[in-house]
Amino acid sequence: MNDIIEDVPPQSKFNPNTKEDLIEFISRYQSRKFAEEVEFMESKEGDIWVEKSIETDFSKGLIGNDIPEREMYFGCNRKAVLPTKSYCEIFIGTLEDFTLRVLIGAAIISIILNMIVEEHKETAWIEGAAILGAVAISALSLIHI
Repeated sequence: MNDIIEDVPPQSKFNPNTKEDLIEFISRYQSRKFAEEVEFMESKEGDIWVEKSIETDFSKGLIGNDIPEREMYFGCNRKAVLPTKSYCEIFIGTLEDFTLRVLIGAAIISIILNMIVEEHKETAWIEGAAILGAVAISALSLIHI
């Protein structure tokens, strides 16, 4: 926790001790059993403490001219943009399902055994191909386009 506070430039208007308290408040909230963070906040003057800690006014909001300094001190609150996957990657990902893998194996075994055992070799592959077709349709339906 201390390494975060040391990164703050000395000219910052935000109090490093306040940041430690805010981090403590959030960690109490995240690991709460009952109302630990409420008790902590009440010991620090309640809502007024939060308002002073983040240098804002709850009735007016942020001024807006100190946003770069706030981002440098508190960090950015934007979610990271996740890289998108192609349809091929999603399709291959759906084939990681155990049931679909069993069906693919069963289809391959069916094709091989039917080609060996069946008298009519020209139609022996149809049963295995039907299973593979069902797997392909199932995998495509899992993509959620």
